Amino acid sequence: MYVIFYDEVGNEVKVRDPRGFETVKEYDPLKRLTKIIYPEGNEEQFEYDKNNNRIAYINGKYFRTEYSYDRYNRLTEVREPEGRLTTYRYDRWGNMTQMIDPLGHVTNYRYDELNRLLEEVNAEQQVVTYRYDAVGNRVWSRDRNGTVGEYEYLPNNLLKKVVLTKEDPVAGRKTQILAYDYDEAGFRKRAQVDGLVTEYNTTGGVYEPDPYGRIYRETKSFAGKTSTVEYRYDVMGRITGVKYPTGQWVNYEYNTLGELTKVPGFIDEAPRYDQGGFLVGLTAANRITTSYEYDRNGRLTNLNYNNQSSELLKGYSLAYDGANNIVRKNDDTFVYDGLNQLLFANLKGKFEVDGKAEVQKVGRVLFDYTRDGILDFAISQFELIELDYAAGSIGVDLLGTFPVTRVTLYPNNPNHRVEARHLSLYGSLDGFEYEKIDGWTLEKKENGVLELVLTNPP
Repeated sequence: MYVIFYDEVGNEVKVRDPRGFETVKEYDPLKRLTKIIYPEGNEEQFEYDKNNNRIAYINGKYFRTEYSYDRYNRLTEVREPEGRLTTYRYDRWGNMTQMIDPLGHVTNYRYDELNRLLEEVNAEQQVVTYRYDAVGNRVWSRDRNGTVGEYEYLPNNLLKKVVLTKEDPVAGRKTQILAYDYDEAGFRKRAQVDGLVTEYNTTGGVYEPDPYGRIYRETKSFAGKTSTVEYRYDVMGRITGVKYPTGQWVNYEYNTLGELTKVPGFIDEAPRYDQGGFLVGLTAANRITTSYEYDRNGRLTNLNYNNQSSELLKGYSLAYDGANNIVRKNDDTFVYDGLNQLLFANLKGKFEVDGKAEVQKVGRVLFDYTRDGILDFAISQFELIELDYAAGSIGVDLLGTFPVTRVTLYPNNPNHRVEARHLSLYGSLDGFEYEKIDGWTLEKKENGVLELVLTNPP
């Protein structure tokens, strides 16, 4: 149960969560929120001008972001920590006509007489264009890559069809068609993307609407093949069962608080929750146990996986700063700037040679734009990696001569944009004279893993 306290004018001044931890809010004489103090002691602060516009925000690390407004209370400047300034300009009708980012890049916006966006031009003079019908529906667009979109609508203004066209100088014109159909209440009952057709709540070709707009049957058809997924709900609208194309039902059971208590065949023991409703323990059908711990702010601090004998398989310990950034994960530490952007990651790692554990030395050189820097091996086993856009090199001294046929990189972010063109490989026998390695390919694996396969090992 949450307990909420109010002041004499109805402002929320304190919230006590079911675990007994309190979040406190403070207000100025004009009853504007000025401070939030969280259970762990970190704070957020707010400042206002005489028109009640928020002019400053101070985060839990005491970094200050300032906001400026014009006489019409329109946001004109955002001054972030590190001196970053973003500027906004408007026309007399209040439409934003220009945005200048902290790097000085200008994006311009143009509108029609009904204040609808017609054109967006970025700093590289790349243009996005829009056109509308008489009631304001977008009927035509062209993006920065030259893809043209044409849109059709039903009489009730629901989107009926989208035709995307791109002129490719090599492959010629490419076209993709998206089409939609709806029931009388406006719920989508059919969608088609080229040859892939998705039908909702249709049995034997007959559509049966759900009174609450829920999907209880989804059928996908493509190239003569069909797969169907079915859903069941309880009176509270919660999913109680999912039937997959294999024909197997997966069922879900809940308690009176809406907490998941059982997934027969997968989770047979009721998951454990604390007084605040946070999941603290889960035992799967294979007896693998997952446990969770949280701090007073409700942030995950420990995550452990144990086997059937209660032996720890894998564990994670997390710590946070005042702005809720993760600053430690086990032995890895992280440093952020005033904008909460990751600057440094001190990562503990290991290297393997032919499947046997060997002792190696890790080296690195920063700002290696010409790729001729000498690796510095006078660092600890914790490699300090600077996460900016400067060039850099890393390497490993195998402390011996070994044929290397494969190098695997495990990025911390699976959504990285590293391609083969971003990498160059060199080998050395003495650590001073390096020879470029040309015979290699880059293969992308799951979770962003990169595997360098050397066809001509050095």
